[in-house]
Amino acid sequence: MKRILLLFFALMLLCPFGAGAENFVNLTPKPKQMTVGTGTLSVPTNFRICVAGLPDSIKAEATNFVEFLNGKSGLKVKTTTKTSGAQIVLSRYAGTLDPEGYKLDITTSGVKLQSNTTAGFFYGLTTLKKLMPASVRAGVADANLTALPLPVVSITDSPRFGYRGFMLDVSRHFFDVDEIKKILNVMADYKLNRFHWHITDDQGWRLEIKKYPKLTTIGATRENSYLTDLKHGPYWTNKQDGPFFYTQEQVREVVAYAKARHIEILPEVDMPGHIVSALAAYPEFSCWPDGEHKIPLQGGVYTDILNVANPKAVQFAKDVMKEVMELFPFEMVSIGGDECPTNAWEQNVECQALYQREGLKSYRWLQSRFIKEMADFIKQHGHKTAVWNEAITAKDSELDSIKAADVTVMCWHPAAASAIQAANMRLNNIVTFYGPYYINRKQSKAPDEPSAAGDGSDNLAATYNAEAAPNSLTTAQRKYYTGIQGSFWTEHVGTNDYLEYLALPRLLAIAEAGWTEPSAKNYNNFVRRIQADTTYLNLAGFTYCRRDLTTSSATDMVLPRVSNDTVRHYYQLQTRATDASRKGRSIELLRAGSSLISTYAAKGAQANRLWTAPTAAKGDANYDYQLWAFEQSPTAPGKYALVCKAFPKGSLKQTPTQQSNAGRWDYDTNAKHYCFELGKAGYGKDGNSYYYTISSDKVGGWYLNASMLGQGFAVNLWTDAASGNGGLWKFVAVDAVQGMEALTDALSDASSLLNKVQTYAAKKETGKFSAAAKAALAAGIAEVESELARGNTDVTALSKRLSDAVNALWASFGYLEEGQQYRIHNNVEAFSGLALADLNTDAYLRYSFLPTDTVGTKWQIVSSTINADHSQTVRLQNVTTGRWLLSASATNLGKIGYAVRMASGRAGVTFAFNPATQDYQISMSGHNFYPVPQASTALPGIIGAGSVLENKPQPIRPQGAAWVIEQVDNNTTVILTPSVATPERKTVYDLAGRRVQHPQKGLYIEGNKKTLHL
Repeated sequence: MKRILLLFFALMLLCPFGAGAENFVNLTPKPKQMTVGTGTLSVPTNFRICVAGLPDSIKAEATNFVEFLNGKSGLKVKTTTKTSGAQIVLSRYAGTLDPEGYKLDITTSGVKLQSNTTAGFFYGLTTLKKLMPASVRAGVADANLTALPLPVVSITDSPRFGYRGFMLDVSRHFFDVDEIKKILNVMADYKLNRFHWHITDDQGWRLEIKKYPKLTTIGATRENSYLTDLKHGPYWTNKQDGPFFYTQEQVREVVAYAKARHIEILPEVDMPGHIVSALAAYPEFSCWPDGEHKIPLQGGVYTDILNVANPKAVQFAKDVMKEVMELFPFEMVSIGGDECPTNAWEQNVECQALYQREGLKSYRWLQSRFIKEMADFIKQHGHKTAVWNEAITAKDSELDSIKAADVTVMCWHPAAASAIQAANMRLNNIVTFYGPYYINRKQSKAPDEPSAAGDGSDNLAATYNAEAAPNSLTTAQRKYYTGIQGSFWTEHVGTNDYLEYLALPRLLAIAEAGWTEPSAKNYNNFVRRIQADTTYLNLAGFTYCRRDLTTSSATDMVLPRVSNDTVRHYYQLQTRATDASRKGRSIELLRAGSSLISTYAAKGAQANRLWTAPTAAKGDANYDYQLWAFEQSPTAPGKYALVCKAFPKGSLKQTPTQQSNAGRWDYDTNAKHYCFELGKAGYGKDGNSYYYTISSDKVGGWYLNASMLGQGFAVNLWTDAASGNGGLWKFVAVDAVQGMEALTDALSDASSLLNKVQTYAAKKETGKFSAAAKAALAAGIAEVESELARGNTDVTALSKRLSDAVNALWASFGYLEEGQQYRIHNNVEAFSGLALADLNTDAYLRYSFLPTDTVGTKWQIVSSTINADHSQTVRLQNVTTGRWLLSASATNLGKIGYAVRMASGRAGVTFAFNPATQDYQISMSGHNFYPVPQASTALPGIIGAGSVLENKPQPIRPQGAAWVIEQVDNNTTVILTPSVATPERKTVYDLAGRRVQHPQKGLYIEGNKKTLHL
């Protein structure tokens, strides 16, 4: 792989993008009308705001503004009723403005803000705050700030849409009140005014309902949780998630907090589908009351839905919504209504009877009927109803009932079509595009982009350029387009930093789309403004994606090494399909006589046609037929010919036999066809290799796909490359990187190693390197760099000089010593004090907590081998019990991977030191060790190995997969003791899996069981 040439970045936060840069005024969203003058107004940090003649509600806005400025930023601002001495004057506007509109004029003599509503004054003051230094805007004190420079500008402003929203799902993963407030702050700063709070779903009920307490005592807890760490990737926590929910007191606090920022909260209680968490608590409201109702651990669509034919279940829904409406004063509430399968209704006697009694034409009408009944109830209590677009787009929906319900439709998929359908039904709509407005999705195809839903195409530009209300709408349709919304689903997101990283800056692009007219938008100008806003985001403590805020002429995609007539770089193209039948197969050009031709003749197999086959090894008859080179077009960069090693003068034909999933790809043995493109619908890194989609520019929207058994495992074509990962191909290089490129990589790796190692002076210390060897490596690096600078191209000699110095450094490393005894501690903060232990109570390797629990924590190295990759494989024997680490279980257990077992036999345990983190990964049979929490429902307190996640074969650091070694005195003789069932240790843990020394009243885990302490 060639390296991406992103060596020189330029953020250019203040650099001009063109003429008039000296008049750059940074405001996002971009105002409706703005005229920039010359010069500035310098306002003292103790300025005065005149509020003479204004009603109390507007004075309150000024007071809130002053209190913010005088808070942590340290300003000394006051309001006054006198114009004399006031640098800022608030007054009513004599003409007509939109309800949220304002007029702001800054001259060299003062500031004048005019509006006729509290909302208008709030947004005008928000604009004024955004023109102040970033420290003031972020509420951070700056001791060097003596005055506030403001640009001379005249602004007349109002929003495009009345609804400018952000939806956050707190069911799949819960976010506390502090993070909710932080999100509300950034919403207000960018003039978003609706917070859609998705507070219930299958995976958790997050709102206290007084009449139904089990909704939170049962429905707010699940037995495990799937998280993604921003740096390390996805993992199972293997401990109870919850109970997490908001009390009604907390909800009132958040509602008031939002209201002060002119944000209304739209609560969503999803029904009649996506309600498993409620049915786990109250199964009598389901379609099978006597069945199992378990809160699911992962996202998806579940058939366990509300029994809408049961009057008690419908009354339950009404009771819940009554309490919800009492908590949330906004005029609208949502009952969801999305992704509701009808299977349960079709099999339920009560639903069947209702279906027959009312002469319904489809079981989908039960949902339409339910939505209408709930909307009528909600209307009686002074509120309006919002639903997702399935209410009108699901097959066989009864549209007359939905139209009569006068609902607002949240249009997500298909967003454009459902919005038009809603408008034609005279229903208001909110557009939240699946893809560009679903800002929980991956925002880049770069291999270092954190794991997330999506293929990376939903980047900042896609979000910014999406248009909710296109010019093609009629005047009659347009009036029903009432707003837009960014939506954030949290199946994979459970931490504040990851939430913010994915949401920002894309949420700011949505804010501009909601406020600014399309004709005034410009993506490059927007990026420039957000680049300038990064100072504010940094000071305010937000995590955000910087990728699209940098400027570079180079692509951010790492491409395969290009071949030509004289130099060939071959790859095996392995499918990333996740099912067992396709896993491990590679693209093969069928050769005459291949057994695949006779086996799959009925599926179109023939010589010189692409198929998939188990990955071949060097020396196999079909090996060369699985090797592919990529020759780039001499006239069109980015277009490639796919060349098989078996026929290097030819290439894959540019079109398939037909444009459908029955199409096949044939090979032209005598011509080159430069028409194939890589990564258009998927790209990333898998281990040390990269993967891409492969498509021909002659067949738009279709991708080379690894078919399943029904198509005979042919390489066919399909429109969704990510469907089962069948269209994603891992490029595994079969020729090592050589020459100067390899030397450059080795220099970079050696320099990185040099900066991370810790040293000892004379006597070896575990986990450290010789100071002399480090100095020798530094000298070797300097020598090689000097020789390269002089023009020395003797790569062989220079590579040997460097590798000798690196190997000498590792030769000085303080490895574990045979016959020496050690304790092995965890090096992750969440598992502090935990040490590997053989408690001799069962066949598993377990752990204890130091310093109080030391039994079974000493280990002796009996034999040792240093491996080529500088890791060390040892035989590890417990000093107390004499037992050895035997093996990892053959099959994975639950979500924990493979349990590590103890026995009288012995197996190799590998310790791999990481100089960057100064700790070890410990593995057996290639599976890294980590501690399973005491709160796990499967084998709590053991040491697990490996991972059960697809394409993520190892546990990650947040799970505790990092260890440090403590050398101890050899004062204990190894004595083999028989394994006995000793009494269960009475170590006590809280429900989060943390050890508790002195438990108070409450529920704890004791002896692997929940125990109530009174």
